Amino acid sequence: MTTFLELGPVGVLSAMTRESVPATAVVIPALRKDRGEETALVTALAQLHVAGGAIDWAGLFAGTGARQTDLPTYAFQRERFWPELVAAAPADGTDPVDAEFWAAVEREDLESLAAGLDVDGASLGAVLPALSSWRTRRKARSAVDAWRYRQSWKPLTVGGAGPLPGTWLVLAPETAIADAWVTSLISALGPAAVRVDAAATGLVERLTEAAADAPDKITGVVSLLALDDSAAPPAYRRA
Repeated sequence: MTTFLELGPVGVLSAMTRESVPATAVVIPALRKDRGEETALVTALAQLHVAGGAIDWAGLFAGTGARQTDLPTYAFQRERFWPELVAAAPADGTDPVDAEFWAAVEREDLESLAAGLDVDGASLGAVLPALSSWRTRRKARSAVDAWRYRQSWKPLTVGGAGPLPGTWLVLAPETAIADAWVTSLISALGPAAVRVDAAATGLVERLTEAAADAPDKITGVVSLLALDDSAAPPAYRRA
């Protein structure tokens, strides 16, 4: 087991160290900004003691009047009962065994890997540098991917299920009138949707006529003019 003790005003290095060492390693900050110095330091020494570190307790408590007291024994067995130290599971759910394996790969620890995998060291040594390099690149790529902005889409359900309420006008260019996607969109808007076959000219008149023929007040207009791939005037294309 590897043990790290950070001597500093805060535990910044301890947090960074935990990301780079095996799950079995013990990382302890001596001081914390949210605790008093005395409490934080004694707590750190206690953690070191539990992890197997040799602490000069007599020197620490010299002159304080403190004295050593035996711990109570386990009931009816007269034996001291110390719970086993169990490493906490990583917060991200990573398997500690897998984490230790990849940590050994990144260190290119040929001896421990060969023993753990029960393979010939010479054979493993031929591929270990390449495997370590691949692992480093994958970690770097994962870190970069985590920084990237992502946009996802999901279907919108209005009122539980069914088409949108109200009457909608759908402006569809002549080149996309028979398009299956346009047809499915109009169907999703409901039976009251009105398709307006938008030509390059007379768009205002067509909209006015469609609105006048609609049985109810127009809820909204969906423009699909961007689907037009004909040689229409730029002003119309931008509409």
